This record gives sequence, C-alpha cells and structure tokens, in this order.
Amino acid sequence: MYSKYLDGVEVKAVSTDFNRTKDSLYLVLNRLFDDKDNFDLSHPLKQFHFEVAPVQNSRLLSFPIIFCPRYQEIYKQYKASEEGRRLFKKYAEHFPYIYEHTGVNITNIVQLVPIFETIKSNKEWGIKTPTWAKPVYQYLMSAVEDFYMSMVAWPGLNKLFGGVLLNEILRNIDTNMETKRLFLYSAHDLNVVGLLGAMELHWAHIPYYTACIIIELYQIGHDPYVKVLYQEDYSKGFKEMRLPECDVLCPLEKFKKTVDRSIPGDNDYC
Repeated sequence: MYSKYLDGVEVKAVSTDFNRTKDSLYLVLNRLFDDKDNFDLSHPLKQFHFEVAPVQNSRLLSFPIIFCPRYQEIYKQYKASEEGRRLFKKYAEHFPYIYEHTGVNITNIVQLVPIFETIKSNKEWGIKTPTWAKPVYQYLMSAVEDFYMSMVAWPGLNKLFGGVLLNEILRNIDTNMETKRLFLYSAHDLNVVGLLGAMELHWAHIPYYTACIIIELYQIGHDPYVKVLYQEDYSKGFKEMRLPECDVLCPLEKFKKTVDRSIPGDNDYC
C-alpha cells in the first residue's frame, strides 16, 4: 500500500514488550510494504527492525497507574475529589453481588476491569457468559468505561499518561519529518485512552482490539496542518476527530496550543 511512498529507512516503529503488540506491528509493517493487492498470511512474514519500549521502565507507552508513583498520587487526589467520589460511589451497590459470585472483595471499580475483560474475551471466543454475570454485564462495561474516563480526567493525569506520547509525536513533527515519513506505535487500549485524553477527544467507551489513532501532517500552501482520525473498531472504520476550538484540519500551531496543558514539562516526572 505504501511501498511506493515509503521505504524502511523512512519509518520508525515502536512496540511495547508484549508478544501481541509486537506481532501486530509485524503484520502492519508487512502489509505496508507488500506490493500485492491480496496480502497472503500463509506466506512467512518479513522481519522488520523496530524499537521495544518496556512498559515497566519506559514512559512512552507505559501504564502510569501501575508504574508511575506521581500519577498514582494525582489519581488518588482525583478519587478523593467530589467528582471522583461521585463516580466511584455510583457502582458500589453491586460490589457485594460481584464478591458473592467471584470471591473477589471489590472495594473500587479498578477491580472490575479484569472481571469484565475476562467475561468479554470469553464471550468473543464463543464461551457463554456465566448466568450470574448476565444481569450485571452492562453495569460492568459501564464501570470500565468510567474508569477509563477517570484516568484522563485531569490535566495533571494526562501529562503523565498520553501527554508523554503526544509530546514525542509533536517533537517528531518538529524535528524528524525530513528523514521520517511515518511513526508507528503498537500498544494497548489504555494507551489509546491516554492519547485521546491528552487531545481532549476521549469519551466513555472501551477501545476494541483494532482501535487505532492516526495523526496526519499536511502542508497546505506554506502552512502545516494536523488531522486526527480514530478507528474505535475495524467494523466502524475511521472517523475524523475535531479538537476543541479546532476544525478537522487544525493549523499545527493551534493544535499545539490546544493540547499544551497535556504536554509534560521538565518537572512532570514519575
């Protein structure tokens, strides 16, 4: 698809240190540089070099709610705020029911995430939803959606989360576009949430396995513009996103100004 536009030297690719994200990146790179109209998965994949960013010690594609003490402290402040207390309280009534059927002593909605993800994944593999879970399936999904929203609720959280990746993207636009045409990052649903949150584009939803954000750079006349596209699920395709106070095609400097409060500074350390 891009084989005539790109060569391997013009692409920088980064993955987290999980087999599933590395394999996804291999597939994307193979498809990008395959000349055939019909990509054949039965053929051996070509090997491409890409960087690996471990989530434990690289902030670029990390999970700060697990690995960043400063983020954890700000998130604790959010949970203690009126907005946070209201959010977490609304799900408490079903905690005893979940405990009764799972044996997990639920004290906050974070603990509902692996329960919902397990049920959801099993369902996708054709395993029936347990009888006990059917009455609370929508409740669990709503709790996970709100938990994701809470992770990007404050600018201080975004600076330590998706703002790190967004800062890298903006730096690439400013300094690397002469030598690179494409930057690929293969990561997780939480990273999608973080990047959307840093651009103030996230809403209450759970990104699907094929969720993807594309940030395109355009040159119109003498002026650079940015367009953001988001695919929530491959079946829905990409849709153009509109940042606050921006058109779909947003002047680069206005884009930077819009997201500035999510960009980490020198003192925004973990």
